[in-house]
Amino acid sequence: MIIAFLALAAPFFAVPKGRPPDPPTHGGSGFERPSRVALDLPYEGKAAALRDEMHALQQSDGGELTAEHRAYVREKLEAHLRRETEYYFAEYRVRAKDGSYRWILDRGRAVWDQSGRAIRLVGSHTDIDRLKKTEEQLRKSEEFLAAVVQNSNELITIVDSRGVVLFHNNAIEKVLGYKAEDRVGKSVLELVYPEDLPAAKATMADILVKPASSVTIRFRHADGSIRYLEALGTNLIENPSVRGIVIHSRDVTAAKDAEAKLRRQSEELAKAKEQAEAAARAKTEFLAMMSHEIRTPMNGVIGMTNLLQDTALDVRQREYLSVIRSSGEALLDIINDI
Repeated sequence: MIIAFLALAAPFFAVPKGRPPDPPTHGGSGFERPSRVALDLPYEGKAAALRDEMHALQQSDGGELTAEHRAYVREKLEAHLRRETEYYFAEYRVRAKDGSYRWILDRGRAVWDQSGRAIRLVGSHTDIDRLKKTEEQLRKSEEFLAAVVQNSNELITIVDSRGVVLFHNNAIEKVLGYKAEDRVGKSVLELVYPEDLPAAKATMADILVKPASSVTIRFRHADGSIRYLEALGTNLIENPSVRGIVIHSRDVTAAKDAEAKLRRQSEELAKAKEQAEAAARAKTEFLAMMSHEIRTPMNGVIGMTNLLQDTALDVRQREYLSVIRSSGEALLDIINDI
């Protein structure tokens, strides 16, 4: 809120003689503006007196100028009176009568006579306390968001429509081993593994016509190793605050390595199973063949013992023949069981 204002175009401003009028007060803030707050200060003496008058004005402006800003305000005013600046401009804090602190903006310009003497200073006081508080809240909000982005474990990248990097958060050093500032202005596709370039380019083209698109591809780490990144790109080119494609990427190398290991183990198990089944089939075939090969002559032996029993044999011969027959039948039973 502007507390008092007098035209900066000093040559066109009529300076009243005597005591200038009281300016309006700032309701509810604790600032009461005495007549000298109006920054039209008639002066017939030296510039040093004008500096002292202005300094006294600021000290009595509804509150006391804080110690941290006294030297700053005096330096700004003296620089203007030395004609080093076209305008006097200063932001400072005062302690109000109620004990609170408020920010004030001074803007003014000295008026010089034909001999080069400063005869008065015209300008305005503006209460910018609300603006300063808003700026501080905005600054804290920006710092908070910057801290979240820069300390995120996810790699956050912003590229233009050609894939040129506009921004990397600090996670790129952890994920890919590069400094963020070293990658700005370079193509994001430079680090893509050659075999995955077609997929990366297709995804970039897809993002330009869709709100978002994702892909999992390989990137080259600074140490020469390969990293798998799962990337989700969001098209914010038309957003005036971003004007780019925002890519959130996370390192899925460990998961990919685990998948590859599990796949290899599954393949090895499948191969071992196939080999075991082949061995079992070979064993079965071998046993079947051997059973056939052994059964055939054994049947012949048993058959011949039957024929010998019908011939004239003495008691001992029949006894031997009986042993041969029973042994052959026992062996044949074993072969049948196999």
